[in-house]
Amino acid sequence: MKILEELWYGNINPNERDVKLGSRLHKLGALIVRHEETLMPLLSEQAKEIYEKLRDYHSELHGTNECEAFRTNSTGSSLGTTPWSRRRSTRRFRR
Repeated sequence: MKILEELWYGNINPNERDVKLGSRLHKLGALIVRHEETLMPLLSEQAKEIYEKLRDYHSELHGTNECEAFRTNSTGSSLGTTPWSRRRSTRRFRR
């Protein structure tokens, strides 16, 4: 139950993952943080609120895409293929 509580209170982000130091993903993340730190002092309070909303929406979109990719892969229909079980049930035979 502890994990569910942590998720509920927002202490766990299901989209987070470990990133190896020096990897391309790590370098891109560092660039994003550096540019955000440069940008934020230049923005008005209203612009900061809008930027925060954009970040939240981007995070939600990314999470939704990952969820859809996982769901697609778990049903076996990745890369545009149809699972064998569904293919057999919808197959029509010619007489």
